[in-house]
Amino acid sequence: MTASVRYALLGGFILLVAGVVELMRDQSGYFKSRQGTLVNDTQPRVNGPALENIVLVSSSGLEVAMRVRLPPEAMTQKVPLILLIGGYRTGKHAVDLVKDPRGLAYAAIDYPYDGTLSPRSALDKAIMFRDVQNAFIDTPPALMLAMDWLEKQAWLDQDHTHLLGVSLGVPFAAAAAAVDERFKHVWLIHGAAKNTDWLDHALSRQIESDWLRAAAAHAGIFLMYGNAFDTLERVSDIAPRPVTLISAREDERVPEQSKDLLQAAAQREHVTHIWSEGRHIGPRRQRELNQLLKLVTDKVIAGANPITHQ
Repeated sequence: MTASVRYALLGGFILLVAGVVELMRDQSGYFKSRQGTLVNDTQPRVNGPALENIVLVSSSGLEVAMRVRLPPEAMTQKVPLILLIGGYRTGKHAVDLVKDPRGLAYAAIDYPYDGTLSPRSALDKAIMFRDVQNAFIDTPPALMLAMDWLEKQAWLDQDHTHLLGVSLGVPFAAAAAAVDERFKHVWLIHGAAKNTDWLDHALSRQIESDWLRAAAAHAGIFLMYGNAFDTLERVSDIAPRPVTLISAREDERVPEQSKDLLQAAAQREHVTHIWSEGRHIGPRRQRELNQLLKLVTDKVIAGANPITHQ
């Protein structure tokens, strides 16, 4: 083996170790630095109760697309806020699923990903992998940057700011709230306690071998900065602020052992676990959507107006 080959192998090994260390370390510092300072925002265009095309730009270069839905009460008084992070395809349009805001302000963001979802070549796949990796690690600071804009609004009741992570959004909401104390109440809805269990379950149709599927799930989560998105650990970090976990009894996308872990987590003083009926939430599953909206908004309204809801 020549000296040049040895140096190349050594360099490759060093890069590999550095990459592993980076994937394993606590990302709280990165979240804060990537959040940066809000340096620009587009003037939202009013379309009925929704504010469209709000694009936030950070000093770090992070850009966040957000949509806000306001109730009529926001014109004359401060109102509670629900900030949503849900499915990738729904993104900021999650606010449009709310037909009656019931005196609450809603905001939702797009995931900070603008790459392809249909790679054709090996190079495309490599680029997509890195883009997805960046989107994962940039989503918590995107939520924090959204809060930078929202907290400046005259209509915001800053004592009642709720962060809702729904389905895919659960680990990102938990990670953001663990770092940013402006989120006074955190809701984690139809998510998994362990991301590896969730991915293992999702891969069950593609990979029959249990050990191979488990290995693929652990590798996939690790490569997506999985240590930063350990939901149960982040739930502990959010204390003493309240966390509400909601699991669906017939959820086909979350393994049973994950639901059991979430229920066990509710033994902590600041955590509440609630069961919803039906299947996993989706924009076309009206029964589940209506049930969850009523469940959450009833409790948010009661918390904001305790005297009238005793």
